[in-house]
Amino acid sequence: MKTIRIRVVQNSLVRLIPWEVGQEAITAERRWEAQDGMCALCDRPIPLEPENKLLQMSQDRTDSANLTYDWQNMRLTHLACNLGKSDATVDEWLGYLALIRQA
Repeated sequence: MKTIRIRVVQNSLVRLIPWEVGQEAITAERRWEAQDGMCALCDRPIPLEPENKLLQMSQDRTDSANLTYDWQNMRLTHLACNLGKSDATVDEWLGYLALIRQA
């Protein structure tokens, strides 16, 4: 399994190292486009060149028990969202988001 490495040139994603998933190589660019550039956990934009490292793009498995990063089980998130959710359930995560969005 490879980790993602992203380069940004003139505000667009370029050469990306794909995740190895059998016959299909998934690139962050394809997933980014499929998600309209939004974080799968908080539904806010993921900036391509964030000044804050917590806003950088991170890969997340939809089902943490499934250790593969295939198309069905992988999504892009902010690093902070991915670290924050960790192994919490979706309901626990949504409850947390609702609480912090009340401010």
